[in-house]
Amino acid sequence: MKHLTSIAAAACLSLTACIGVDVDIEVLSDDTGRMTGIFEMQRGMYDMAAADGDSDFCDESEGGTLELTPDKAICRMDRTATFEELFAGDDDDTEINAQIEPLGNNTVRVTIPLDDFGNDMDEMLDDPAMLAMFRPMLDGYAISFSVSGAEILSSNGEVSADGRRATFAMPLTGLLDADLDLPDAFVTEVRY
Repeated sequence: MKHLTSIAAAACLSLTACIGVDVDIEVLSDDTGRMTGIFEMQRGMYDMAAADGDSDFCDESEGGTLELTPDKAICRMDRTATFEELFAGDDDDTEINAQIEPLGNNTVRVTIPLDDFGNDMDEMLDDPAMLAMFRPMLDGYAISFSVSGAEILSSNGEVSADGRRATFAMPLTGLLDADLDLPDAFVTEVRY
């Protein structure tokens, strides 16, 4: 898995591989950013994927550093590039659908669509046995996306006390709730 996946792909992968996702997009200019993050996967799931030849969970060429513990595979990533390079994937399934809109005066609007969260969950939600199996596996994992810069001007996420970061976070067990009510997008205006 490339770790620069779409929000929906991260959510689906989180459900199937029990991955925690915590990504920050730091806005450095109208067209450049720094993406840092941590992806955590249960060690057993990582070992199975590696045995099947799917070893791109933590790609060094994409800024990833892999740490293996007895319980987890942890990928720490840190990459600075143009937004086009940060968000581009090999195909439509590995592209982040984030949109960066320069607003002038060293300010940009970052929009991360959330409307795909929970899609394709109906089958699981309709199967009590599957729901019961997945809920404990997802407990303790979350999906968290942040936008940071010199100053957050507005956001529908939670703004930090210092006013420099806005965050959208959700425990993965939230994806199993039939009444999941999310905004269409996580939108933040930030000055760099």
